[in-house]
Amino acid sequence: MSETDGGTFQPTPPPSPGPVAVPKLSAWQWLKKAAKALKREVLALYYATQDPRTSLLAKILPIIVLAYALSPIDLVPDFIPVLGILDDLILLPGLIWLAIYLIPHQVMADARERADTEPLRLASNWLVATLIFLMWVGSAEALAYYLARAYGSENANVQLYLYPGMGAAGLLSLLAFAGFVVMTVRADRARSATAAVDPLSACEEGAGVGGEGEEQRVPLLAGGQGE
Repeated sequence: MSETDGGTFQPTPPPSPGPVAVPKLSAWQWLKKAAKALKREVLALYYATQDPRTSLLAKILPIIVLAYALSPIDLVPDFIPVLGILDDLILLPGLIWLAIYLIPHQVMADARERADTEPLRLASNWLVATLIFLMWVGSAEALAYYLARAYGSENANVQLYLYPGMGAAGLLSLLAFAGFVVMTVRADRARSATAAVDPLSACEEGAGVGGEGEEQRVPLLAGGQGE
């Protein structure tokens, strides 16, 4: 407290708070945040494709983008250094941006508003995931066959075990993919069960890609299947 000229005491005002330090994001963190924000447009893009004001021609690319965005497997796997993260930072966001560009502005604005008021989780697209898996396995098998024929043609053991080895590798890959599907579906069902018990936590987690439950919908011609 401080004394005034009249002899009365006035309470001392509290010290003004200093400037709040805002953490600065690095360029890499900013790119990842921007990519994540753009992925949240997937649900709005889905609603836009269901809007009758969107022409059939304008729906073609968005439907293709939705089919890829809902795939649990990326075209470029995340475990590949640099290239794996570029798929999430450049390829998918670029496709989403291009698809949004083709949608009429007012339709997209209404779709974003609907996505905010009607959140849901879209079913994973296992058709596209299977196609990507087969593409990677086929490419690996073709590369192995080329290397064996080009550099192991004079080795009798290489030629003897080439086809059995390729068959065994393909079978192991198929089993690994089946295990991945089972684990992913179980995780989606567990997440859906949690959302049914606590809808608030589901909303905080965010609507968009993945999950299986009654509230899910499947994008037009995307090929995903919800239960």
